Amino acid sequence: MVQLTPVARARLEAFKAVVVKHAHLQDVDDQLSLRVEEHADATHVLLCGPDSVGKSKALSIIAERFKDEETDRFVVPILLLEPIPPDQGAYLRLDYYWQIIDTLKEHVLVKELVGSVAHIMTAPKPARAKLGTIDWFKMRQVAEQALIRARVKAVFADEGHRLMQGDGSHSVDEQLEWMKSLSNRTSEFPALSIQHVWR
Repeated sequence: MVQLTPVARARLEAFKAVVVKHAHLQDVDDQLSLRVEEHADATHVLLCGPDSVGKSKALSIIAERFKDEETDRFVVPILLLEPIPPDQGAYLRLDYYWQIIDTLKEHVLVKELVGSVAHIMTAPKPARAKLGTIDWFKMRQVAEQALIRARVKAVFADEGHRLMQGDGSHSVDEQLEWMKSLSNRTSEFPALSIQHVWR
Protein backbone atom coordinates (compact mmCIF):
# COMPACT_ATOMS: atom_id res chain seq x y z
CA MET A 1 0.00 0.00 0.00
CA VAL A 2 1.35 3.41 -0.99
CA GLN A 3 1.94 5.78 1.93
CA LEU A 4 0.86 9.38 1.43
CA THR A 5 3.22 12.18 2.18
CA PRO A 6 2.17 14.51 5.01
CA VAL A 7 1.23 17.18 2.44
CA ALA A 8 -0.83 14.73 0.38
CA ARG A 9 -2.49 13.40 3.55
CA ALA A 10 -3.43 16.97 4.62
CA ARG A 11 -4.88 17.69 1.17
CA LEU A 12 -6.88 14.45 1.25
CA GLU A 13 -8.28 15.26 4.71
CA ALA A 14 -9.20 18.78 3.57
CA PHE A 15 -11.01 17.32 0.55
CA LYS A 16 -12.90 14.81 2.72
CA ALA A 17 -14.01 17.63 5.02
CA VAL A 18 -15.83 19.45 2.22
CA VAL A 19 -19.58 18.94 2.52
CA VAL A 20 -22.01 20.03 -0.16
CA LYS A 21 -25.67 19.51 0.62
CA HIS A 22 -27.82 18.42 -2.28
CA ALA A 23 -30.59 20.94 -2.99
CA HIS A 24 -33.30 18.28 -2.76
CA LEU A 25 -31.99 17.05 0.59
CA GLN A 26 -32.07 20.64 1.85
CA ASP A 27 -35.74 20.78 0.82
CA VAL A 28 -36.43 17.52 2.72
CA ASP A 29 -34.64 18.97 5.75
CA ASP A 30 -36.71 22.17 5.56
CA GLN A 31 -40.01 20.33 5.13
CA LEU A 32 -39.42 17.86 7.98
CA SER A 33 -38.22 20.63 10.28
CA LEU A 34 -41.37 22.59 9.50
CA ARG A 35 -43.55 19.55 10.27
CA VAL A 36 -41.88 19.15 13.66
CA GLU A 37 -42.21 22.84 14.51
CA GLU A 38 -45.73 23.53 13.25
CA HIS A 39 -47.43 21.80 16.21
CA ALA A 40 -49.92 19.74 14.20
CA ASP A 41 -51.60 16.90 16.07
CA ALA A 42 -50.98 13.34 14.87
CA THR A 43 -48.97 14.31 11.84
CA HIS A 44 -47.64 11.39 9.82
CA VAL A 45 -45.05 12.07 7.19
CA LEU A 46 -43.87 9.44 4.75
CA LEU A 47 -40.39 10.00 3.42
CA CYS A 48 -40.04 7.83 0.35
CA GLY A 49 -37.17 7.08 -1.97
CA PRO A 50 -34.86 4.38 -3.28
CA ASP A 51 -32.10 2.84 -1.19
CA SER A 52 -29.04 4.90 -0.34
CA VAL A 53 -30.37 8.34 -1.32
CA GLY A 54 -29.88 9.74 2.19
CA LYS A 55 -33.25 9.32 3.93
CA SER A 56 -31.75 7.91 7.13
CA LYS A 57 -28.94 10.45 7.05
CA ALA A 58 -31.44 13.31 6.67
CA LEU A 59 -33.36 12.09 9.73
CA SER A 60 -30.24 11.77 11.87
CA ILE A 61 -29.00 15.23 10.85
CA ILE A 62 -32.36 16.85 11.66
CA ALA A 63 -32.60 15.00 14.99
CA GLU A 64 -29.05 16.04 15.91
CA ARG A 65 -29.71 19.66 14.97
CA PHE A 66 -32.89 19.84 17.07
CA LYS A 67 -30.98 18.29 19.98
CA ASP A 68 -28.13 20.81 19.65
CA GLU A 69 -30.54 23.76 19.45
CA GLU A 70 -32.64 22.67 22.47
CA THR A 71 -31.83 24.80 25.53
CA ASP A 72 -33.95 22.86 28.04
CA ARG A 73 -31.99 19.79 29.14
CA PHE A 74 -35.23 18.02 30.13
CA VAL A 75 -36.60 18.13 26.58
CA VAL A 76 -35.88 15.42 24.02
CA PRO A 77 -37.02 17.19 20.85
CA ILE A 78 -36.82 14.20 18.50
CA LEU A 79 -36.72 10.53 19.34
CA LEU A 80 -34.95 8.66 16.54
CA LEU A 81 -35.90 4.98 16.44
CA GLU A 82 -35.36 2.16 14.01
CA PRO A 83 -37.89 -0.64 14.31
CA ILE A 84 -35.34 -3.44 14.19
CA PRO A 85 -36.58 -6.64 12.57
CA PRO A 86 -36.84 -9.40 15.17
CA ASP A 87 -34.78 -12.56 15.18
CA GLN A 88 -37.95 -14.52 15.87
CA GLY A 89 -41.47 -13.68 14.79
CA ALA A 90 -42.89 -10.41 13.54
CA TYR A 91 -42.33 -6.86 14.72
CA LEU A 92 -44.94 -6.31 17.43
CA ARG A 93 -46.48 -3.12 18.76
CA LEU A 94 -44.90 -4.12 22.04
CA ASP A 95 -41.47 -3.85 20.37
CA TYR A 96 -42.25 -0.22 19.54
CA TYR A 97 -43.18 0.55 23.15
CA TRP A 98 -40.04 -1.26 24.30
CA GLN A 99 -37.85 0.84 21.99
CA ILE A 100 -39.40 4.12 23.17
CA ILE A 101 -38.90 3.20 26.81
CA ASP A 102 -35.40 1.83 26.26
CA THR A 103 -34.31 4.97 24.41
CA LEU A 104 -35.68 7.29 27.11
CA LYS A 105 -34.89 5.17 30.19
CA GLU A 106 -31.96 7.36 31.32
CA HIS A 107 -34.01 10.58 31.17
CA VAL A 108 -34.27 11.91 34.72
CA LEU A 109 -38.06 12.27 34.51
CA VAL A 110 -38.57 8.84 32.96
CA LYS A 111 -36.35 6.65 35.18
CA GLU A 112 -39.02 6.04 37.83
CA LEU A 113 -41.48 4.81 35.19
CA VAL A 114 -39.13 2.11 33.95
CA GLY A 115 -39.24 0.22 37.25
CA SER A 116 -42.86 -0.75 36.72
CA VAL A 117 -42.03 -2.56 33.47
CA ALA A 118 -38.46 -3.65 34.23
CA HIS A 119 -39.49 -7.34 34.19
CA ILE A 120 -40.85 -6.89 30.66
CA MET A 121 -37.90 -4.83 29.46
CA THR A 122 -35.41 -7.52 30.49
CA ALA A 123 -37.48 -10.47 29.25
CA PRO A 124 -36.29 -12.13 26.03
CA LYS A 125 -38.36 -11.26 22.98
CA PRO A 126 -40.14 -14.64 22.68
CA ALA A 127 -41.33 -14.24 26.29
CA ARG A 128 -42.45 -10.64 25.64
CA ALA A 129 -44.58 -11.80 22.71
CA LYS A 130 -46.55 -14.06 25.09
CA LEU A 131 -47.36 -11.38 27.67
CA GLY A 132 -50.89 -10.83 28.89
CA THR A 133 -53.15 -7.88 28.16
CA ILE A 134 -52.28 -6.09 31.41
CA ASP A 135 -48.56 -6.16 30.59
CA TRP A 136 -49.18 -4.85 27.07
CA PHE A 137 -51.33 -2.06 28.47
CA LYS A 138 -48.67 -1.21 31.07
CA MET A 139 -45.96 -1.03 28.40
CA ARG A 140 -48.08 1.29 26.27
CA GLN A 141 -48.89 3.45 29.29
CA VAL A 142 -45.22 3.77 30.25
CA ALA A 143 -44.22 4.53 26.63
CA GLU A 144 -46.85 7.29 26.44
CA GLN A 145 -45.79 8.76 29.78
CA ALA A 146 -42.13 8.61 28.76
CA LEU A 147 -42.91 10.61 25.59
CA ILE A 148 -44.89 13.15 27.63
CA ARG A 149 -42.33 13.54 30.42
CA ALA A 150 -39.42 13.91 27.98
CA ARG A 151 -41.57 16.39 26.01
CA VAL A 152 -40.80 14.64 22.73
CA LYS A 153 -41.90 16.74 19.76
CA ALA A 154 -41.47 14.07 17.11
CA VAL A 155 -40.65 10.41 16.72
CA PHE A 156 -38.65 9.58 13.62
CA ALA A 157 -39.16 5.90 12.80
CA ASP A 158 -36.43 5.00 10.35
CA GLU A 159 -37.51 1.92 8.37
CA GLY A 160 -41.02 2.72 9.61
CA HIS A 161 -42.63 0.29 7.18
CA ARG A 162 -42.06 -2.37 9.86
CA LEU A 163 -44.66 -0.60 11.99
CA MET A 164 -47.12 -0.99 9.14
CA GLN A 165 -46.45 -4.71 8.84
CA GLY A 166 -46.74 -5.42 12.56
CA ASP A 167 -47.39 -9.05 13.34
CA GLY A 168 -49.79 -9.48 10.41
CA SER A 169 -52.91 -9.56 12.58
CA HIS A 170 -53.82 -5.94 11.81
CA SER A 171 -54.48 -4.18 8.51
CA VAL A 172 -52.44 -1.13 7.50
CA ASP A 173 -55.43 1.06 8.38
CA GLU A 174 -55.59 -0.49 11.85
CA GLN A 175 -51.86 0.07 12.33
CA LEU A 176 -52.24 3.73 11.30
CA GLU A 177 -55.15 4.13 13.74
CA TRP A 178 -53.02 2.61 16.49
CA MET A 179 -50.19 5.06 15.77
CA LYS A 180 -52.62 7.95 15.60
CA SER A 181 -54.06 6.97 18.98
CA LEU A 182 -50.56 6.97 20.45
CA SER A 183 -50.00 10.48 19.06
CA ASN A 184 -53.36 11.67 20.37
CA ARG A 185 -52.74 10.27 23.85
CA THR A 186 -49.53 12.26 24.12
CA SER A 187 -51.11 15.43 22.74
CA GLU A 188 -50.13 17.47 25.78
CA PHE A 189 -47.24 18.24 23.46
CA PRO A 190 -49.21 18.77 20.27
CA ALA A 191 -46.17 18.85 18.00
CA LEU A 192 -45.75 15.10 18.43
CA SER A 193 -45.33 13.72 14.94
CA ILE A 194 -44.49 10.24 13.81
CA GLN A 195 -42.28 10.20 10.77
CA HIS A 196 -41.98 7.06 8.69
CA VAL A 197 -39.19 6.29 6.33
CA TRP A 198 -39.94 3.75 3.65
CA ARG A 199 -37.24 2.11 1.62
